[in-house]
Amino acid sequence: MTILLSLFLLQSGERIRLDEGGGPKLLDDDEQTALAVVVFEVEIGADGSVIGNDLIQGPPEYIERSRLALKDWTFTGIDPKSAHVHAGVVFLYRPRHDLPDTGLIFDQPLPDAFDEVHRCPFPVTVVDPGYPLGASGDGSVILQATTNANGKVENVDVVSGVSPLSEITVSAVRDWKFHVPSSREPADISIVVAVYRSPKFNH
Repeated sequence: MTILLSLFLLQSGERIRLDEGGGPKLLDDDEQTALAVVVFEVEIGADGSVIGNDLIQGPPEYIERSRLALKDWTFTGIDPKSAHVHAGVVFLYRPRHDLPDTGLIFDQPLPDAFDEVHRCPFPVTVVDPGYPLGASGDGSVILQATTNANGKVENVDVVSGVSPLSEITVSAVRDWKFHVPSSREPADISIVVAVYRSPKFNH
């Protein structure tokens, strides 16, 4: 099974970066038939490790595998004298299709009382990049971007990637829209992990 993992690091403040981190273990091909989204708010300790996670939404069969991925993540750029940094994390699980496919856009309702409970941006409009004709192989695309106070994604930089997958993921993440709670702090960040599977018939 060929797997492509893409990580989008959306940063809103200090130069905090994901230094080490892998993707979740996938379900078998025949177990996933639809796109799935899991959203967490995590807390990053002074040493850069994830010290807590709070599930916001997600199908039960994807939650634990997402949590297992989070436990091995470490970040750099954390000021050890500052309070713990909070991050919104979105796992986007794509099913494996028979053929390359185009992306789609979908909206997600904001959870009840979100602003009273959470401080990190929540994805209200998600653009699935699809899997382009001619792309192949495994790999990861890591993007780092900034969002403004209105939840619009601004600058996007490729940290690492595989062409042409880097280009289509940059294009997709530019069109994501986030709800930004009033309690957001300058150092808070959002991360999107999009998990891809290469199509069965890709020629």
